[in-house]
Amino acid sequence: MRASFLILALTVVVGIAAEIIPQAKNCAAVFEGQVVADDLVASETNRVGEARYGLYSITEIRKARIKIESIIKQDRPMTNEVTVYYDLNNSVVCPRPVRLSRGERATFYCVTDRIGSVTNALVIPMGTFITDP
Repeated sequence: MRASFLILALTVVVGIAAEIIPQAKNCAAVFEGQVVADDLVASETNRVGEARYGLYSITEIRKARIKIESIIKQDRPMTNEVTVYYDLNNSVVCPRPVRLSRGERATFYCVTDRIGSVTNALVIPMGTFITDP
């Protein structure tokens, strides 16, 4: 009885904590490249009035320019450089947030979505959508 409860509890925890593994068939664009620039576009907060004890979060909307080395999948014409968007909230742990740095080489899995005021943008939804090339 205890063993079955333990297995059930572990299954629930693993199911909740599991991150999404990207697949090319579910993405608008998949490509390998190198981050050329990473810039802040806007900051959003859920702060209302005077927030005490840090009970608010700040989400940064960022955009990165990526020099494309090879294209695996595309749903729109892409040149040798593309702009992708992502949001960064340092208070979020799961799913793993996107963190890019200049000069980083990776395979990027992007979806088409709206982020901030930008519509029909290539978006990296979470950190697992960036893998080693």
